[in-house]
Amino acid sequence: MIETIDILIEQQKKINFVKFNESIDSKTLLNQMVMDGLKKRKIKNDEIYLTRANTELDVINKMNLNDYFLVVQDYVNYAKKNNIYVGPGRGSAAGSLVSFLLNITGIDPIANDLIFERFLNEERETMPDIDVDFEDDQRYKVIEYIFDKYTNARTSYIITFQRMKAKMALTDVGRILEIDLKIIKMITGLFGVQYETDIMGAVKKNLKIKEYYDKYPQLFNIASKIINFPRSIGIHPAGIILCGEEITNILPTIMIDEKIITQFEAEHMEPLGLIKMDILGLSNLTIIKEIINLIKENKSYELKLEDIEIDNENVLKQMSNGDTVGIFQLESNGMTNLIRKLKPKNVEEISQVLALFRPGPMENIKVFLENKNAPNNIQYINQQFEKVLKKTYNIVVYQEQMMELIKIICNYSYAKADIFRRIISKKKIDQLALLKKDFINDAIKNNYSEEQSNKIFSYIESFADYGFNHSHSLSYAYISYWMAYLKYYYPLEFITVLLTNNNSNVDKVNQYIEEAKSLSLKVLPPSIKLSKEEFIIKNDAIIFGLNAIKGFGISKTQQILELRKKYDFKNYNQTISVFAKNNIGISTIQLLIKSGTFDELLENKSRFFLLNNLENIYNASKLLTEDGNFIINPQLDNSEPTKEILEELKIEQFNLLGFDFSINQKQVVLDEYRGNNNLVNLAFASMNEGKHKVLAKIVSIKHINTKYGAEMAFINASDESKTIRITIWPPVYKRIHEIIKENGIFIFTISNEEKGMIGLDANKYI
Repeated sequence: MIETIDILIEQQKKINFVKFNESIDSKTLLNQMVMDGLKKRKIKNDEIYLTRANTELDVINKMNLNDYFLVVQDYVNYAKKNNIYVGPGRGSAAGSLVSFLLNITGIDPIANDLIFERFLNEERETMPDIDVDFEDDQRYKVIEYIFDKYTNARTSYIITFQRMKAKMALTDVGRILEIDLKIIKMITGLFGVQYETDIMGAVKKNLKIKEYYDKYPQLFNIASKIINFPRSIGIHPAGIILCGEEITNILPTIMIDEKIITQFEAEHMEPLGLIKMDILGLSNLTIIKEIINLIKENKSYELKLEDIEIDNENVLKQMSNGDTVGIFQLESNGMTNLIRKLKPKNVEEISQVLALFRPGPMENIKVFLENKNAPNNIQYINQQFEKVLKKTYNIVVYQEQMMELIKIICNYSYAKADIFRRIISKKKIDQLALLKKDFINDAIKNNYSEEQSNKIFSYIESFADYGFNHSHSLSYAYISYWMAYLKYYYPLEFITVLLTNNNSNVDKVNQYIEEAKSLSLKVLPPSIKLSKEEFIIKNDAIIFGLNAIKGFGISKTQQILELRKKYDFKNYNQTISVFAKNNIGISTIQLLIKSGTFDELLENKSRFFLLNNLENIYNASKLLTEDGNFIINPQLDNSEPTKEILEELKIEQFNLLGFDFSINQKQVVLDEYRGNNNLVNLAFASMNEGKHKVLAKIVSIKHINTKYGAEMAFINASDESKTIRITIWPPVYKRIHEIIKENGIFIFTISNEEKGMIGLDANKYI
């Protein structure tokens, strides 16, 4: 197959892309659309924008990419016209003014100092890549549109191969050699990640594996030879191909589930002159749309994304206080802590947070914050450096800044600066020495001394691995800001949608309800009379959705809602009778009772009473009259529940809903403890010094063993402010494992130990 690909690549000399409009010259059409975009935007400094637009159009035309841009704008604008939300940008494409004027991206690259050449330049060795985010549950419509418009003959999905790894290869070969499956499982159980592609390396390094090798050498020898062989096929999650002719003229295809799929993987598309179009789904765009729809439904006000005020002081202040729960990319404890320290004043500074909080760049955070807090103490190499790095306080945060510096120092074009950036970032040793030599010589020609030139090269090289794509970071910062804006001005709708979108995740439901409480929002348990599938708003309160009840199937929810349209659920007898006559079983009704869904029908009875008598009531339901009375009353048990049973019922409700609707958990010991901390503060303890005391209730414990056999645990702890996950490392676990238990209320001492993770010590049990 590889030889076939090489032959096809040799034959393919140019980009083979579909023609957008057969009757119109693509260059003329693209130019006209871009000029129309300038007029529609009513942009000031027209000369600057016109020059940039013409420069970009010239590069696009020389690279034969006019149709590519026309096609992308076509399906992006199709989505927008059909109320499918599209992200403001992704990757380096947001650095293109042409993309902005065609409505592909939503960020002005000139106003935000974004560089086109980071995205596309004539010296670029690879194809451009305009990745676009759509609502994750609507992207299929965009794909269908592309296939319909450009025909199945010229459009194709891309194949992926699941390749053999060690465990899979040993299992398959073992089956052919008829080796006992129990033995194969014992062998594969010894293979960790480090050996997944190196079977013979595992034989040499692991004595136990070597013993099995001595018994079954044929198994290991054959399995090692088929590592990385394709085993099964799938479809690329986002990529599709558009071709200027029938795809089968270029490469072989197959049909899977009535979908045309290439028989070559994505890496082989570009050498064949084919451009991969990435149609991506982003769940947060769906969430944003649902929030805006709920605002319209609940407040009769139609908010549009383009109407959202950027850099709103109230929104940024709330974010700077660490209120980032539910905010795209800012929800982790570490990210939240950085936000609190950096205190962004605009979307660009949110972008800086996103770019810095990654492995590698995190090393620069301390200096970045020091410089931000004392900008007068910063010593820039020269004024040109200050111009490029002032926004980021003398730290190279973005790849585009590196390009700017290289361009200034050596008087290079942006295109050449980008090639320089790529080489230095990839640490190509064979090219690095020559690169440095050229850099020094060109800097000296540009009036820098040899000493300065060497110093500057070392400075740029030290940041080569750390720079992030500014266009991508800023695009995603806008999504983060939009969500923060919606949370500040429409918290009720914001939390309701988050709850609905996470209703199968008990921990997330708990977290978002706690967040609702901290925002002074009212959350009510599920209601048999009011609840729908999803969380809803009723009388300025959030009501639990039936789908959020753990173990409660969607089909049962839909059945109950259909019955509610026909019957008025008057009391528990009549409601149980309706359920019984419509084949809703006892176990389903038990879930509804335990979750509190039947509470409004209890008529001064308790959940215990109803659960205790459910079978008798259910079985007698055929004898129930229309007014809810029995012709012959079933024998009922009116015994009172014990304190332990009542506590157990509360726990059962918590297990089903992920939240405790019982009494204020702090009130039990409030008189005994007057600490100033709560779990909101505690969430940032991992990056603060010292110890922190906090009163909290353990809502769940997960006990595990490390790979070395040591015992540890993960705790979900909750108070009025928040629910967080706490790691109990083995040394601490050994001291406290006998006293910690679910629903126990403790005064915790949280310390900044164990490699910066949150540790736990329970110094008082309530």
